[in-house]
Amino acid sequence: MVTVQVELSGTAGLKHIISGLEAARACDDEKVFEALSGMASVLDDMKCSLARMHEKLDPDDFHNILRPLLCGWGLGSKPLPGGLVYEGVSDETLEFSGGSAAQSSTLQCFDEVLGVEHEPDKKAFLVRMRDYMPRRHREFIQALAKEPCLRSYVFKRQNNCRKLLSAYNECIKSLQEFRNYHLQIVAKYIISPSHKSTNCDVVAKQGTGGTSLMSFLKGVRNTTGKSSIDT
Repeated sequence: MVTVQVELSGTAGLKHIISGLEAARACDDEKVFEALSGMASVLDDMKCSLARMHEKLDPDDFHNILRPLLCGWGLGSKPLPGGLVYEGVSDETLEFSGGSAAQSSTLQCFDEVLGVEHEPDKKAFLVRMRDYMPRRHREFIQALAKEPCLRSYVFKRQNNCRKLLSAYNECIKSLQEFRNYHLQIVAKYIISPSHKSTNCDVVAKQGTGGTSLMSFLKGVRNTTGKSSIDT
């Protein structure tokens, strides 16, 4: 339920995303500033929601009981790399990625509107994870990707309105801090318990979505930080 709470906290950012893009079209620096400030606040709230993981969830229970059910079937994932036959649905094996934070509609919205450019392999994975989102969420992200991002607007206007630059960089800082905190969660609930588990070959290095876990998360965090604009 914590991941649901994170997404719920993030929905408050949608109005700021839309108002920010509308303000950028109108060249309204003040409204863009307000939108960026609102987005940073929402990202901080999402981090607070994520912190609730610690309240009642034991790392060993998560790793040994829940996480194997999130690994997916096929696509090279373990323990069923060839996929799974769903009786009464298909006679062929079906392959699905497991649950992944990359399937967060909210985070991908922030990436697009803020102009965060991830490395090609990581971007390709994030785009593939959109297949697991509700259709309208996916379409909204695709629509955002067609809009000029707020990073471009702030870069052009930074000499005319310096507080825009600070507000944008604060957004990037908040998004990077969220991803860094997610890394800490992964270390506590996946990496550390895996050293004690007999199934460490299954779960230690691979994300439930099929990625190389820590490498992917660190890469996404680092490219987020690189999106800040030098002052």
